[in-house]
Amino acid sequence: MLAHEPNVPPIACRAGCVWCCYKSVAVSPPEALRIAAYLRATLAPEELAEVRERIAELDDRTRTMSSLQRAHARLPCALLADQRCSIHPVRPLTCAGWNSVDVNECKADWLDPESSDEITANVVQIEAFQAMRLGLDLGSEELGLEHDTLELTTALRIALDTPDAAERWLKGERLFAAARWDDRQPAGDNAARRS
Repeated sequence: MLAHEPNVPPIACRAGCVWCCYKSVAVSPPEALRIAAYLRATLAPEELAEVRERIAELDDRTRTMSSLQRAHARLPCALLADQRCSIHPVRPLTCAGWNSVDVNECKADWLDPESSDEITANVVQIEAFQAMRLGLDLGSEELGLEHDTLELTTALRIALDTPDAAERWLKGERLFAAARWDDRQPAGDNAARRS
């Protein structure tokens, strides 16, 4: 799709580039449930236990942090392994859409999260993934399902700690209240600066 857009700069994101893997990530309940299912299906029990422990430790450290505080803390995503996303095939739409056309801007943002410069991004990709996310939210809302924007680490901890989470969510239970994104974002905290 992006190759057919003549005025869209190429994306600089590559495997092993993890500057953005230290930020808060917004997800929807279906995304958190999909990631939990993927981890259960692809990891051996001892590997899953290790991932769950990393998620719990990160959640305990970051649950009261704003997005800006999290960026300053420089705590990597619990799903980052050997400078790679361990859930890349099912990564959140935020991660799939988040992009940059200049890796130096990403590094500068990591070094100084409060810098006034914005990261130049491929807007076509961002808008495509935002549209998918909106579709998930609207579909969930129409079905009467919980559709709040959630913080990834807490939402994933809930999904993994609740063996029947998907079934309970599909029955309309509000499982993810503790992971609500708006509860984490103090006024004026700009979690995602993009142009």
